[in-house]
Amino acid sequence: MTDSAEGEGLSTGKKLTQLIIGSPSWVHRRVDTLELGAEGESRRKVSLDVTVPKNLAIAGSHGRMIVPLALIQKAMLRGFDAEDNSSKPMSVLGARENSVLALEFLMQLAPEWLMSSDYLQKQCGDHMESLVRADSVTAREAATESFLDWVEVARGPASGLTSDDELDLAVFQHFAVELAGNFLLLAEVDAALAGKRIVLKYSHDTELDLPSKPARSRTVGFRNPVPDFGFAASQHVEVRVPPGLAVKYVGFTDVDPNGTPVNAQADEVQDPALRRRKRRERAVGHVALSPQTRFDSGVFHVEVVPSRQGIYAFTIWAVTLVTASVAAALVLKFDVPQRWFHVPVLTPEARIPSPSASILLIGPALMLSWLSRTREHDLSVMLLGPLRRVLILCAIVLMLMAVAAAVPFAPLYWNILWAVVAGLCLMAVVRLIRFVTDAGRDSTDQEAISALTKPVE
Repeated sequence: MTDSAEGEGLSTGKKLTQLIIGSPSWVHRRVDTLELGAEGESRRKVSLDVTVPKNLAIAGSHGRMIVPLALIQKAMLRGFDAEDNSSKPMSVLGARENSVLALEFLMQLAPEWLMSSDYLQKQCGDHMESLVRADSVTAREAATESFLDWVEVARGPASGLTSDDELDLAVFQHFAVELAGNFLLLAEVDAALAGKRIVLKYSHDTELDLPSKPARSRTVGFRNPVPDFGFAASQHVEVRVPPGLAVKYVGFTDVDPNGTPVNAQADEVQDPALRRRKRRERAVGHVALSPQTRFDSGVFHVEVVPSRQGIYAFTIWAVTLVTASVAAALVLKFDVPQRWFHVPVLTPEARIPSPSASILLIGPALMLSWLSRTREHDLSVMLLGPLRRVLILCAIVLMLMAVAAAVPFAPLYWNILWAVVAGLCLMAVVRLIRFVTDAGRDSTDQEAISALTKPVE
């Protein structure tokens, strides 16, 4: 494929087929970055290090060539941008042009025995069009099922296919099913760049598959599929989290066409050994893996925790100090030193000064200042929400202590108020302990993560 003469006379479908099937030979590296913004956006940024073969350059418009970039899940792309090697906007083919070229690619990829008659050829074209143009889950499922049933009928019970025929059919079925749920992203770049090593980039907003239940622990995990993992010779995945959060784990699993994990790589950012060295936390996790075959897909799993700085550390100190204040107040209230050790702490005429209520109210104001008043990423809300609820409990405790200090209640109501104070303080301590120790984490989720990301023998 290095000789330009080898590509002369090839149709667009044949060139596109060789580019897509043999993509690892010219797509040297792909860096897939998932960037979680501080204002709530989730953005996928992809960088491709490529050398488009001269002999396979597909003529586009205005002296440009068409280059396949990826398979992307069928959905409305929001905030899509594409840049060429000069960081200038790169034009991307529209849905209609994409569909035409995807159909041409699939028809070129169809095995010869499946196109042996005009009747079979027409049936194949109809099925390919249904797959490529399917725009809903129901339509995709129906088109896929119909296509696979048709292939079984066409091959017959005793087809006598050779091993090469079976391989061609498997490749054809793989891409036909993939293009039912994904569309082929095609861009146009300067034709003079053919044969030169360049970097192409594209980015778009994306949705995260976050847990539906609120976080009850300090670790939240999510997974993202990479359907065309085998497209590049080397795959790099980066995850950038919003301020206040840190990456705990990034794992990537190579899955073969049968759905079996065949290889895995992980970046354990915060293992115990690193914590003992007090290594700084990272807001970026990175992992790299090369696919076993061209037809593999991939899944990367990310675990995120609150940063040990900021609200996490503040909440621990707040709960500690509030608990100590409540404990000291209860000790003095019940005159424990005098009753147990016969050591008086307060004089009989001691009274709580009225300014103490104002002093105690400074605490709630400070704690409530840590509650977010701006738009945040859903992941930040999920992870920092439990800490904020603990701070709200601490603020309520201090407010009730201020009320107890300022209002001369009767003994019965005084005791009830302090019972409420002690109960809320205990609730804050228990919630914080469960959060810090990950005691509230779903065990089934941990088992699923372990099964997905464990090294493959």
